[in-house]
Amino acid sequence: MKQTDNVTTPLPHREGQGGGSEWPQELLAIFDDPLLDGVRPKVAAPTADDRMSLKVAEVTAWIERNGREPQRNGDLKEKMMWAAMTALKNKNLM
Repeated sequence: MKQTDNVTTPLPHREGQGGGSEWPQELLAIFDDPLLDGVRPKVAAPTADDRMSLKVAEVTAWIERNGREPQRNGDLKEKMMWAAMTALKNKNLM
């Protein structure tokens, strides 16, 4: 248990965190500052596997919508889907 000026305060329960720890009153005062109301933790960047999964889903959705695989000679979006599908097939992911 940490103490600052012999004052400790239980950690307020926040979504995704367990209780049981205690924070010094000074820290709680900082966190209660109105300037920090909109501050949120940085969202983790998607991993390579996440991006690959999203691309597989995107190509699959395109195929389901259009009833065929994308072609190299289609419009720009179709060409992009063809390139993604070709890369995924080369990696044996489709």
